[in-house]
Amino acid sequence: MNISKKSHLKNILLSMVAALAINQSALAGNIDYTTTPNHYLSVEGSKYAYRTLGESNGKPALVLFQHFTGTMDDWDSALINRLANKRQLYIFDNAGVGATEGTAPDNIPAMAKNAEKFIDALKLKKVDILGFSMGGSIGQQVLLDRPDLVRKAILVGTAPQGYTSEGGKELPVVMEEAFKKAGEAKTHPKVFLFFTETSEGQAAATEFL
Repeated sequence: MNISKKSHLKNILLSMVAALAINQSALAGNIDYTTTPNHYLSVEGSKYAYRTLGESNGKPALVLFQHFTGTMDDWDSALINRLANKRQLYIFDNAGVGATEGTAPDNIPAMAKNAEKFIDALKLKKVDILGFSMGGSIGQQVLLDRPDLVRKAILVGTAPQGYTSEGGKELPVVMEEAFKKAGEAKTHPKVFLFFTETSEGQAAATEFL
């Protein structure tokens, strides 16, 4: 792989994490995502797992869409606690992911359709969405499918589906290398995807896991 492209993609991945970093000292209130229980909702015969916290305060609920390989447990509790101080949040595992039943689709439009069915099953008529990485691609598809459903969208560290310009087309190779390194080190691929390989970066990865 071209080294400059690989470095560029690494910077993109690292920026995803940096964009979601929230200083613990900024937290207020007693909301704690780490103790928020799972709830379950039947969507066309499949059980979807989700968590909800915070209060609406008259605004639409904020629905979070997670990155590739991520589940509800991969959201940084510092970020979630901060958001939930002012908003009602819905955080869920999409079909075939984490604690949700069903089969994960192999394409963004189908993932978006499943997310839309979940939101409809919650009887939410209008929502805001926050999509991170692949979750941002899903969020963009929801905007196309159901513009009436979404009031505002926040897209973080993401791109449209089919992104093939500089760095994007190398993503499968970067993912493969991360999984290989993780296998050899007997750890999670996120250690190599979202953290630097410096001692500081690896210490942060260990703390995160």
